[in-house]
Amino acid sequence: MFRLKTLLSLALLSLSSATWAQMGRGTILGTVTDPTRAAIVGARVTITNVDTNSTIASQTNAAGFFSTPPINVGNYQITVEHAGFKKEVRSGISLQVDQQAEISLQLQVGAANQSVEVTAEAPLVNTDNPALGQVISNDFVSDLPLDGGNALALVLLSNNVHSNAGPVQSGFGDRGTSLSDLSINGGPNATNNLMVDGVSAQNSYYPDLNANLGVDAVQEFKVQSGAMSAEYGFTLGGVINMATKGGTNLYRGSANEFFRNDYLDARNTFATFRPPYRYNQYGASIGGPVIIPKIYRGKDKTFWFVN
Repeated sequence: MFRLKTLLSLALLSLSSATWAQMGRGTILGTVTDPTRAAIVGARVTITNVDTNSTIASQTNAAGFFSTPPINVGNYQITVEHAGFKKEVRSGISLQVDQQAEISLQLQVGAANQSVEVTAEAPLVNTDNPALGQVISNDFVSDLPLDGGNALALVLLSNNVHSNAGPVQSGFGDRGTSLSDLSINGGPNATNNLMVDGVSAQNSYYPDLNANLGVDAVQEFKVQSGAMSAEYGFTLGGVINMATKGGTNLYRGSANEFFRNDYLDARNTFATFRPPYRYNQYGASIGGPVIIPKIYRGKDKTFWFVN
């Protein structure tokens, strides 16, 4: 019975991973051509996540086209090889939430042991669908001071979002309508959907949020609206598509304190004293590869992250 339960649990985990689709992830696609812009058939394409060193292998079809399945957001490198051409390495590709990064590569005639290295960013213009969207990148999430430690307060940075709860509540609360009372793209209040790594965190009975991640756990998120694809539902306004952090091959961590004290405040001109105020909010995170001495080495394979 124990073995049966274990097998069923593993099967459910694999099924849940397969149904996440594009939500919370992105896709890299493109074409490979020769100097005459003719398609190269059967070119070997290797897409590597530079933080985890995990790779995905692909091959160009008759039109010279290649694509990946939905993959985690992050920094990637593409290597293309084919007999009679120099190997090309394209780095500096930053894949964002729900992005289809289109990369066109043109191989140069030469020996296979020669290589051409190009550093470039993925295109920022969306030409694939009519949905509106703005990515709040990790630079904003990690660098901006957030009173209350709530990354969802940064939703208001998107130009088509406004809060109906007021700025006082925008940084506080672990769940509830103070976080979900938003209007996206002119939609009704609290009729949006929050996705965390492809899973809905919205209470379908009462319009509040079932999950509010600590700021150190959020990699980035995208505020989407307009004519979205059929994979997004339960919204009259927009979708907040959030991707969480994960471990990498390097052990990395952070520790922070949000500190406020009345000794640092100016006294109100019309008050005889400063009212006492003490506010200390702490946070920490750490992640890396799974390593069990003499048993398992998870570098390039298995990772952990705690916030």
